[in-house]
Amino acid sequence: MREIEREREAWTKIKARCSTFHGLRHCHAALLLASHADIAVVSKLLGHASITVTSNVYGHLVGTVASGAVNGAANLIAHTVHTPEGASAR
Repeated sequence: MREIEREREAWTKIKARCSTFHGLRHCHAALLLASHADIAVVSKLLGHASITVTSNVYGHLVGTVASGAVNGAANLIAHTVHTPEGASAR
């Protein structure tokens, strides 16, 4: 039940942030970056003068995505090394 409540709260916050045109634009960019879109592509889509502008505004999201990618790679390596299939590959 608590998980459903947390999801409702999160959705309420998202709807509030995306309720204006500018908020929708920001949410769109955030979703693109969360889905691992290249920051240069997102910058171009938003019409920013440079990737620096995009990085200044959305850099914290790129860090989150990068952190997730690093953790995923670490888990994959740990799984490969600690399984019989991975042991035979060494």
